[in-house]
Amino acid sequence: MGSSPAFSFYAKDWLAATLTWALDARGAYATLLAYQWDAGSIPGDDTTALARVLGVSPLKARAVWSVISGKFDRRDDGTWINVRLEEERSKQLARRAA
Repeated sequence: MGSSPAFSFYAKDWLAATLTWALDARGAYATLLAYQWDAGSIPGDDTTALARVLGVSPLKARAVWSVISGKFDRRDDGTWINVRLEEERSKQLARRAA
């Protein structure tokens, strides 16, 4: 996407949002945030593609997605984004432009 290679990670917010999740869900969430940062969105409606991104079976991808999908919003094209991550992207672009 031509953006910065990194995004801000707020540890306290992360822990508050994911502390009750199993490790696999937390790892999947972090992976999908990184994937979205690089690719612009994640393939939430395509279980096979989601499984490839996560490196798990489609069955496991569906199970993990059921836990973490509330952190993402569906776009009209069937892909998903984490809105807060896109807000961070916008902030970075604004700082870079200034």
